[in-house]
Amino acid sequence: MQAWQAEGLSIRTITAKLNDAEIPTKRGGRWHPTTVNRLLSPDARAAARQQSAHARAAEREQTKRSRADRILHRLT
Repeated sequence: MQAWQAEGLSIRTITAKLNDAEIPTKRGGRWHPTTVNRLLSPDARAAARQQSAHARAAEREQTKRSRADRILHRLT
């Protein structure tokens, strides 16, 4: 992918080449331009990591609140 990008190919063209060659993604699916961009762009990768970290933190907070609600419900 990096070699194609160095040749000047667009993200969408790289995506099409990967799908035409039937190269599977990590999970065995088709490639999407967003995925290819994240792999090729350090800034996009960093943004994706930050977004994932934020989502995990929100999920942990929701789990804590849910557990606290169950405990308080048992006590009342």
